[in-house]
Amino acid sequence: MKMKWRFSILTITIILLVGSLVACSNQGANSSKEDEPSDQSGGEEAKLNIVEGKIEPAITLTTIIAELNNTSYVEGESITDNAHTQWVEEKLGINIESQWEASVADGSFAEKLKLGVASKQELPDFFWVMDEQLITMLIESGLVLDSGEAFDKYASDTYKAALAEAPESWYPYMADGKRFGIPNLAENQTSQPVLWVRQDWLDKLGLEAPTNLQELEVVMEAFATQDPDGNGKNDTIPLGISGTPNFAVNPVPETSWVFGMFGAIPEIWTPGEGGKLEYGSVQPEIKDALAKLRDWKEKGYLNEVALSDFNTFAKEVTTGNIGILAGPNWSIRYPISMLMQTNPGARYMPYELPVGADGKGMHVMGNNTIGAVFFNKDISEEKIQAFFHYQNTMHSIYDSEDPYLFKDFQDGYDYVLKDGKADLIENRVQSQKYMLTGNPPTFLSKIIDAKVKAAKGEELSNLEQSALNSNGDLFNAMDTSNPLNQILNMATVKAVEQENVGVTDYFSGPPTKTMTRRWEMLNRSQMETYTDIIYGKKPIEAFDEFVENWYSSGGEDITKEVNEWYDSVSK
Repeated sequence: MKMKWRFSILTITIILLVGSLVACSNQGANSSKEDEPSDQSGGEEAKLNIVEGKIEPAITLTTIIAELNNTSYVEGESITDNAHTQWVEEKLGINIESQWEASVADGSFAEKLKLGVASKQELPDFFWVMDEQLITMLIESGLVLDSGEAFDKYASDTYKAALAEAPESWYPYMADGKRFGIPNLAENQTSQPVLWVRQDWLDKLGLEAPTNLQELEVVMEAFATQDPDGNGKNDTIPLGISGTPNFAVNPVPETSWVFGMFGAIPEIWTPGEGGKLEYGSVQPEIKDALAKLRDWKEKGYLNEVALSDFNTFAKEVTTGNIGILAGPNWSIRYPISMLMQTNPGARYMPYELPVGADGKGMHVMGNNTIGAVFFNKDISEEKIQAFFHYQNTMHSIYDSEDPYLFKDFQDGYDYVLKDGKADLIENRVQSQKYMLTGNPPTFLSKIIDAKVKAAKGEELSNLEQSALNSNGDLFNAMDTSNPLNQILNMATVKAVEQENVGVTDYFSGPPTKTMTRRWEMLNRSQMETYTDIIYGKKPIEAFDEFVENWYSSGGEDITKEVNEWYDSVSK
């Protein structure tokens, strides 16, 4: 299987056993004897007494809770008292005390914590955050610990190995050579975009799905001129793309792949010659891509690019007029399934993204982190050890031959165990949303391998089942009784194995000094220039003028500042 990691690793993303300070916590709550101190303790004497996976006497950790969207509970439980928090207390000997809880979706969590940081209020022992502005505030506040040292000291081999796959995941949480936040990894490779094509239109016209730029244009011409929907009207739109609010990061329709066929992607920073970061929007290859999009617009191949944000485009798909779009595997559920409900004969099927004339292609792959965990700078050593006892135990599922290692808080929530096998629960409660870091333990390569194997219908080992089960992904892949899941599985495989390369934005730091003053203006200039060229309002030469103005209006300074940041975190 071809693995496309962030240009060569994954867009990525940790090595000693928990040591004598957190003795054998990698065995989790299932150890059958009193834990022995590890020989990887760095020479320090153990401070926590851990017996059969449980800290004795119990220790209390304070936190604040960012409640995720669509979190559900069984009757009588809540975000502060549920099967997972009870398991943490009963099996690990850690009492979790929440100082307050607030919603992520409406911004109230970030707003409340920002006010606390600004007024220098005492922080809890640990907490996790996603808000980029808040992360910058925390790092600059002097209120949080350099977590990197604690991670190096107490993280288990498995935990360290997981983060070692994505070293760039640390970058957003670094300053002055210190690692203030421990990244929460999130698997993003199986949800890379694929090409969704109206299979019923291909079949009617006797065409094959396109694999390259030339074939794509042949299919689009046929979709535009040969009435593939058979209604006698000239109303079909061969390709749906989006330039709202930008060109690179819309999930559906995904548009970066069109630019990627020409060798550059706008709105992201990637290494150029010599390893220096370059901004894609001003690269010369973009001019060729814009010229091609202009040509396609004139020929009637495209939708209204400037107006198609996600919600607008979803409505376009349900009209049945869009022939081709790019999007992740879940596109089959929304918006495509909406069309299938009103037009059962309409069939979209997933294919690999086309490559350019040179046989190469690129597309944007999302970030592989969901925020990070931070510690109060005054947290005690024992409490740090207790936190890593929890995290090491969670990551031990990747070493477990028992795929139901966490059944104490997953059985009845994510699945129901019957005769040693798990049955899917319809409208299941997602236990990973209860976890103390807001995200399940993630080991990217192990999850991706297992997901692809499951999507292909191959038998999984216990270790592979454990990997999927840790993230709640086992059952979507195995529930092939649902036709949509069958198609989703096909898209998952193609997303990972396609030749079109996923790339990520290499700049993940806070806005630079010049960005804070000039970035909005530069972005507005880009969007106006791109859109005017595509719609024929400006000549293609307008791109050259835009590039010149971009550099002279702050872009040159921003490029220098971005590379100074990159050098500071990557070397």
